[in-house]
Amino acid sequence: MKCNLCHKNEAHVHFKHMSNGEVKELYVCEACAAAQGFSMQAPLSLSQFLFGPDAGLPKRAGAPARERQCAACRMPLSEFRKRSRLGCGECYETFSDEVAPLLRSMHKGMRHEGRAPAAERIRRDVWNLRKQLKDAVASQRFEDAAALRDRIKALTQ
Repeated sequence: MKCNLCHKNEAHVHFKHMSNGEVKELYVCEACAAAQGFSMQAPLSLSQFLFGPDAGLPKRAGAPARERQCAACRMPLSEFRKRSRLGCGECYETFSDEVAPLLRSMHKGMRHEGRAPAAERIRRDVWNLRKQLKDAVASQRFEDAAALRDRIKALTQ
């Protein structure tokens, strides 16, 4: 098979990337892979695996665009893609369009809940249910309020 980049040499390097259920494959010769910055000795970094084989590489066409960076720690987006780590808490907001899909795929939601002892989880659930009960009574949704009251009673017993 010929190299997908130079279309001259025989391809010896195979990259496979799956994104949104679509598998993308790239076959390149060793010379093109080395020219693109891929080491023949080292595996792909996590960011290259997540964002594609060209993640963190300079753009080819046009004038170089100014790269986004965090206002707090001055970390550029390319550094996040390279290291797969953020520099500070502000980076989550700055790079939210890059980070949010990754977090959604790794966690149940966008907020990390962590693990808690069973008694703490029950206490937190009861607190949330009581808040919902108060709102239901205030808006005169008495059937919902009765169901919430029953759930609170079941949890506290």
